[in-house]
Amino acid sequence: MRKSIFLLISLITMFFMSCNFFTSLSEDIEPKIEITNLSKSFGELEVLKDFNAVYGCGETYHFTSPSGSGKTTLFRILCGLEQADNGTVEP
Repeated sequence: MRKSIFLLISLITMFFMSCNFFTSLSEDIEPKIEITNLSKSFGELEVLKDFNAVYGCGETYHFTSPSGSGKTTLFRILCGLEQADNGTVEP
């Protein structure tokens, strides 16, 4: 389990580190991940409900919340390992 979480965090980190590639394409576009109204449930358990966030290139983020609150599920959705029930993730 710890190896999986480490892999997910590594993949997200690599995305943000690769932002120099994206900024060289156009100076007008600031690389980011925009999450809009993201929801995910497992049966009756709602793990993410209408989650919204914008994560910019070169920024450092810290995710702290109780166990079972959706941190790993969010990373799995961002990496394409899990499908959200609703909402969008746009690079």
